[in-house]
Amino acid sequence: MSVAVSLDSSGLSVAATANDITFDHVALSLDPATCRLVAAGDSTITATVVQPGVVRVFVQPGSSSAPLLPGPLYVCTFRISASTLPGAYPLGSANARAFDSTGAAFEHIDGGTGSLTVSLLVRTCLGDCNADRSVTVNELITGVNIALGNAPVTACLQFDHNDDGAVTIDELIDAVNRALQGC
Repeated sequence: MSVAVSLDSSGLSVAATANDITFDHVALSLDPATCRLVAAGDSTITATVVQPGVVRVFVQPGSSSAPLLPGPLYVCTFRISASTLPGAYPLGSANARAFDSTGAAFEHIDGGTGSLTVSLLVRTCLGDCNADRSVTVNELITGVNIALGNAPVTACLQFDHNDDGAVTIDELIDAVNRALQGC
């Protein structure tokens, strides 16, 4: 299950961020290699395991040192253990930091929290952005916009069936077939 992490810069020119994602490491796992930037640009992302249930993520500027854009910043893909029971599993943010282009840290940075909900329901079908068990023309348009780079993958994570951070032609074709034949 992919989880997007967003930046609310509150009008500040943020060049880099760092935070720890905390989670129940028995119920969930997170391979740092699955964390990827959402926004284009020359920024880089580095994620490492600090300890079980804690992954540290850095987003650093590239050569242009352009400020990070507010909104979805990066996406990480969690795996749910086969023995995990249905329920809500909290995701925390610790050690949140933000820096300007000179490397100076901003004060009073808050990291939000969230959760992953595990249920016995099957995954919605590919392209079903609102989980209503059908794929509409508007949802297909969203998928095409993601594939063309006109929208971030977080606009509808249900198009990214293989969780690679992109929407491919085969995923679009599968979504069209599901729109025609049902989920």
